[in-house]
Order: sequence, then C-alpha cells, then structure tokens
Amino acid sequence: MGGNITDDGGVAVTERGVVYSLTDNTPVIGETDVTKANQGTTGAGSFSATINGLSRGATYYVRAYATNSAGTVYGSTESFTTKNYPVVVTSVAASVKIHSVVLGGDVTNDGGLTVTDRGFVFSSTDGTPTIEEDATKYAVGEGSGSFSSTISGLIAGTTYYFNTYVINSEGIVYGTPGSTTTASSSTFTGTADWNSDVNWSSGVPLTGGTAVIQGNPTIRDAKITVDKLKIYSGSVSLSVVNQLKIVHELYVDKNSSGIVITGN
Repeated sequence: MGGNITDDGGVAVTERGVVYSLTDNTPVIGETDVTKANQGTTGAGSFSATINGLSRGATYYVRAYATNSAGTVYGSTESFTTKNYPVVVTSVAASVKIHSVVLGGDVTNDGGLTVTDRGFVFSSTDGTPTIEEDATKYAVGEGSGSFSSTISGLIAGTTYYFNTYVINSEGIVYGTPGSTTTASSSTFTGTADWNSDVNWSSGVPLTGGTAVIQGNPTIRDAKITVDKLKIYSGSVSLSVVNQLKIVHELYVDKNSSGIVITGN
C-alpha cells in the first residue's frame, strides 16, 4: 500500500504512511480500530509500505496520510480484500521403518473454500520441500480434517524432509516442515533347510533388518525364531539374488509382546 505526495504546501513533510481499518471506512490516526503504518521516510513524492499480520479473507479500508507542521492530511479511501488461504498442520512422523514412514496432517481451516487437494511433499536433499521445487508430491484426497498415509519406497538410513500442503481456489499453502530418518538396513544370515525351523540366536538388530537365507530352501510354511522366541510363521516367497535365497524384507521391532518381525 502507498501514496503520492504531489504538493507539500511549501512546508517539509515530516511523516508519511497509511492508515487502515477493518471497520472504519474513513480511517484517521488515533481512532478506534485504526492502525497506522508509518512508511519511515519524509518529503514529497511516491511511497509504499508493506503491511503484515492481516486477517485472511477480510476487507480492509486504507488511506494514505502526510504530516507537516501545518497538520495531517489524508488521501481518498481505498479498499482491498485479503486472500482466504486454508490452514494445514503437520504431524510428527510415525512408524518409521527401513523403507517406509507414516506421515500425517490436519486441514484445520479450509478458508471458506473447497479444498481440492491435500497431502505431503518430501525430499532427501531439500530441507523445506515444496511442489514447485524438485520434491516428491504425495496426494491424500481432498477436504478438511485430518489425513495420513504410509510413504513407501524410501532408502534405508536416510534423512527425509517433509511437509504438508493444501490447495483451494486461492492457491497452495504449506504446513511446518519436519524431518525423519529411516531405520538402517542390517543384513544377517543363517544357513537353513526350510524343512526345519530357522533360528538366529544372536545379532538380530532391534531397529530393523533384511533376513537373508543361504542355501536352497524349499518354499513352504516356515518358522523363524530369535533367542528361541518365535517371530515369524507362515508362507514365504523366495527370489535369487547373487546365489542367495532372500526371504521378503522383515522388520524387527520390540513391543509389549517382545521381539516381533513384520513384513511391511
């Protein structure tokens, strides 16, 4: 916002700026609900001022003013309406595993307009990822309220930066960025014929790992135990990698039931 002092009346202008209000359509310095924004310079000529902290989707009345020793004069009243952007809050990352993480957010205010897109952006290199930059976008529906999703295909032991986004007809808004580091991948091996149980008695990480079985196991129901605690039982599918037989990725966690492995 700003103005132009075309004539100082022959007396130096000592202050100039704008006054604005949500309720008063002829704002004057000192009146109730009127804010003065001193532009910070003096003299005649054009000037402008940036006003921050305005309400979303609100109509403001504004006038330029100039002050010299003779008093204060005002320009004509103008009005403008701020954009009604939505509001989205970013949740802390949850269920962080080797190759996946659960992200969440909450659209707490839709700005009075339909939210047409919402979701996450994430990057392993950009600390403040945005759709406009080289970040990965992951959409999760539309509308207000909370939302979450599992982000898969991540790299083990890697720090990812993420943020929520929300879009309505006024534009795109981001939440507060966060970060999380995926669990490191540890490989542990055991020789086995799947006609019997597979047992690793030690060395199994509690943060996660990929179970690698050597030899030529048979595809059948099997059990896996750690320190004599059964942690997997059921059918497994195998594939050949460098002459090793690989059981699907198994994630080792510890909960109230003890050590457990899941294939997520």
